[in-house]
Amino acid sequence: MIELRNLTKYYPVNNGIRYVLRDVSLIIPSRTNLAVLGPNGSGKSTFLRLIGGAEPADSGTIITDEEISWPLGLSSGFQGSLTGRQNIMFVCRINGLDSNQTSHVIDQVINFTEIGEYFDMPISTYSSGMRARLCFGLSMAFEFDVYLIDELTSVGDTIFKEKAKAAFEKIRKRASLIFVSHSVQTLKQSCQSALFLRDGMADYYPDIDEGLEVYTEYIQNHRNHSNPKQGAKHIPKKILTQLNLPMITTDDHLPENPGNPTPPPKPKWRRLAAKKAARRKARLENNKSEIPSDGAPLTPPIARKMAAKKAARRKARLEKAMSEGASDGASPASPKARKMAARKAARQRARRALAKTVTPPNDNQPAN
Repeated sequence: MIELRNLTKYYPVNNGIRYVLRDVSLIIPSRTNLAVLGPNGSGKSTFLRLIGGAEPADSGTIITDEEISWPLGLSSGFQGSLTGRQNIMFVCRINGLDSNQTSHVIDQVINFTEIGEYFDMPISTYSSGMRARLCFGLSMAFEFDVYLIDELTSVGDTIFKEKAKAAFEKIRKRASLIFVSHSVQTLKQSCQSALFLRDGMADYYPDIDEGLEVYTEYIQNHRNHSNPKQGAKHIPKKILTQLNLPMITTDDHLPENPGNPTPPPKPKWRRLAAKKAARRKARLENNKSEIPSDGAPLTPPIARKMAAKKAARRKARLEKAMSEGASDGASPASPKARKMAARKAARQRARRALAKTVTPPNDNQPAN
């Protein structure tokens, strides 16, 4: 028997605290294979680590009189710089095994895992499949009352899968299982009861079929709530008012005789039409507020702004030309003409200065 008393486990996240278990109290009977159900992120693997003692709870206690294995899928307990042999010797030592028992466990692990020379190489050189093999083989070498299994029968090649299934059948006959798997068929074949985890809560179901039914219904409702069908979407009132469409909610039903020749537009069309109508309405209101009093034809706001800027620039040029006009009453020149005249005067001054500095050659001086 495994009893949970006011067990709480949570993790800090960016927006606060996420509870895996929140003040959960329940009893898991002995000699029953338990399937742990729950959506992704509900804390199934965390629950196994709590039961196996690999992770402490934040509050509450776990009471049991049975020998519980470590989570068979938890290969992170190995020390990467040590070899597989050294890791197994360490596990045997902390479990109180003598030298003969340790040698027997090592031989069992070597024969079961079939990793060859990697057994005497550092764990850091192992692949994830080899780590899982070593962890599974080590777990099979020990006898426990309850085995914690997390999708271990799916690792390795075909031959190893068959070997893992055969070992799995042996331990199922002599011990209890707490099983985490996404395969409903595997859970039905291996378990009799279920534990459903979600939103920090845990419910125990003595019948696996009842637990799977509740779990399936929860998943379907969650999917429909997060991604509802097109016909069940709630359309905002603002968009319906702009498009002059009737209000449709999830409680409404389709008519018995669907003879409406004009089906409602798709959600994307409604959004685009609403935006287009809003822009058109804003333009019309802007134009009405700026209608000239003399009855002139209405022009767009952008054209009026550009015309105003052009007139302002023309007025500034004329005022500048008038202020820089000649003192003898001559008509003021344009800016372009003034620039050309200034350049011509500058070139003339440069030629005169050059003519003064250069001395002409003396034709009477004899040549060397």
